[in-house]
Amino acid sequence: MVLRTEALKKYYGKDPNTVKALDGVDLAIQEGEFVAVFGTSGSGKSTLLHMLGGWIRRQAARSLSAARIFRE
Repeated sequence: MVLRTEALKKYYGKDPNTVKALDGVDLAIQEGEFVAVFGTSGSGKSTLLHMLGGWIRRQAARSLSAARIFRE
C-alpha cells in the first residue's frame, strides 16, 4: 500500500450552513496503481488532494502513507 485514508472529512462553516466538502472518504492506493480524481466543480477534488498532501488539516480521519500514520 502506498496511500490509504479512512473516513476523511472536511467541513466548512457552521450549522445550519455547513458545507461538507468531504464526508467520510475511504481511499486505498496500491503500489503501481494510477489514480485519477475527477468530478464536477465544487465536488471536493482539490480539497481531497490538499488534505492528502498535508496542506489542509484533516477532520476525523486516519491516513497512512507507505505504512506510516500521519494523523489519527
